[in-house]
Formats: sequence, C-alpha cells, structure tokens
Amino acid sequence: MTPDDKFQMRKDSGPSIMINPLSKGDETSAALAVVKATVGQKAGLLSLAGDALCLAVTALRLSEPTPRVPKQKETSSNPPTISLDQVSWHDHRADCWVVIYDQVYDITEFLPEHPGGEEILLEYAGRDATLAFRGIGHDVAMLQTLQECFLGVLPESERIYSTPGGKLAGLRCS
Repeated sequence: MTPDDKFQMRKDSGPSIMINPLSKGDETSAALAVVKATVGQKAGLLSLAGDALCLAVTALRLSEPTPRVPKQKETSSNPPTISLDQVSWHDHRADCWVVIYDQVYDITEFLPEHPGGEEILLEYAGRDATLAFRGIGHDVAMLQTLQECFLGVLPESERIYSTPGGKLAGLRCS
C-alpha cells in the first residue's frame, strides 16, 4: 500500500478539502496529502488571478483616452510629429494606425476596402508596416491611395527611411 492509498480525499460542499485517513499513525502521509490538496487549490486560484489581471489591464488600456492627432490639411508644410509610442496605442479594428516609410496613417476606415483583407493590416496595427508593405510589392506611389489617411510623421530620432539627406528625405505623397 502506497502513502497515497492510505488517505482518501473527497471534496466537501464547502471550499475546503476533507482528508479521511484509512489507517491511523502515518502523519507524514497525511501532511503530504494536505500539501497536495492545498497546492492544487492554490494553482487554480493563481490561474484565475492571472486571467483577471490580464482582463483588467486590457480594460484599462481600452478605457484610457488615447492621444488623438487631428488630421492636417495637405497644404501644411510641417505635418505633426507622432511618436511610435503614440502609434502603438492604436492597435485594434476600431482604431488602427500604421507607419509606412516613417509616415503615420490612420487606416481604420480603409480596413474593409483593403484588397488583401483587413486581417493582414491588423497584424501591423500600431506598428511599422513598411517591410510588409514593400514585401507584397507595393511601391511608394501606392501611398497616394492612403493620402487621405495621413496623420503625420515620426520624429527624426525614430525614422528609418526618411533620415535627413536620405533617399526619401522630405517624402510626401501628394
């Protein structure tokens, strides 16, 4: 007979677990059974607590006001500067921003119109989508389609493609 066979565990109607010894005198086995039961309960509670924390963080993130940058007229010579941190807050179907060639676009309205489907765009929501944009074969001229979605540009310190003196310096599809 193994130490586990000496004790029978059953759930009571309450939150605690009752342990009935089948034979008396083996306190080590009783302690082991209590520890196993407690650890099992604690693991379940930790899992629930982790799920609750994830839900709370998601709810908080969705409820916090996100910085909105008003759309500028195309005649503006100095478009607004929008950081990657600001872009990262707009990462879902109802509010979707992407960066392409260091320019920020609000593509929320464009999602259902995208010929490849909105799912591919949502993969890059709140992030830089330049490599995916180029990888599928789009060229810079294709950005004219997104011109009405243009919000601004990344700060110079966060730019990759339109660095001062670079090939795309001053790029503005209009």
